[in-house]
Amino acid sequence: MAVKLIKGKKAIFFTLIAISLVAAMALLYTPNPAAEINPGRFGTEARVKSTNALVADIKETYLESALKVSSHKAMIALTEHMKSNNQFLADFQGSFSEAVMMGTIDGQPSSTMRGNTMPEWLERISNVSRGTFNVEINFTAHNVKAYHAEPWKVDVQLNVSFSASTETAVWNMTEHIAAAQISIEGLEDPYYSVNTAGLYIKKVNRTNTTSAKWDASSVQNHLKWETYVHFPDSKAPSFIMRFENRSMNSSCCGIEGLANPQKLQSIGFERHQMESYADYLFFNHTWQGVCSGLYNVTSGISSQYYGLKLDFEHVILYNLTDNVEQIC
Repeated sequence: MAVKLIKGKKAIFFTLIAISLVAAMALLYTPNPAAEINPGRFGTEARVKSTNALVADIKETYLESALKVSSHKAMIALTEHMKSNNQFLADFQGSFSEAVMMGTIDGQPSSTMRGNTMPEWLERISNVSRGTFNVEINFTAHNVKAYHAEPWKVDVQLNVSFSASTETAVWNMTEHIAAAQISIEGLEDPYYSVNTAGLYIKKVNRTNTTSAKWDASSVQNHLKWETYVHFPDSKAPSFIMRFENRSMNSSCCGIEGLANPQKLQSIGFERHQMESYADYLFFNHTWQGVCSGLYNVTSGISSQYYGLKLDFEHVILYNLTDNVEQIC
């Protein structure tokens, strides 16, 4: 219940960002009557000062908020598209850029991106600036990219140039880098969705267990609550890499969970898969059939997870050396 509540609050948070982005501009930048009545030097100075403030807030606040909303929606749209087509992306960056800038994925319109592309948000900002403050703003935007600098967040950057003009002055901002950061917690993991034809849905839920605290009990909770972990010098792929079904390591930003044997069996998988159940190894069949490199978890966790196997490295990472038996 707590997890669902947090995810619900996150959805409300992004909705409020979207609403407040326009509402705040309307409230903060209502034309000053004093400047209208006294159009002389002091009126002109007030006009320039308030437009300076508008330009600064667009640069420092509103572009970031718009990029955050659009990027979060794009992540959701990409996952929905992948599930519908049951295939991974060939080029995450290209598909992400297409969703954010055009509202399409592989040339097909995305209902999730309707009203949420960056050009649409920039147009809203322009319309509010023009209608509320009589400032004409023209934007050009290009080269949006997403990347990881840490495991649990995606950093997004967008090149934006814009001009703001009034009857008295013109402001130009060229090649400004708008930046935003979005949390991946609560987002659906495409690794599970696509590899199981949409039958095993798992959302990123960060564990609070630290590396030194793993044992059989915490592994059981790891499975029960479907959490993810980032191990130091990780050999797992990052969240972004999962959109392309890549299993290579991201030492800074790799995340991983354990595939639940019980859930896999309930959707048609054989219970005793000869695999390591570390998810990125399981779905890419890294240890398939290599019984000499696999270990059964035989004690310390509930029988409902019977059949859980791990490679030796994950036996060590999860501190399960006293709870396993080598298969052969």
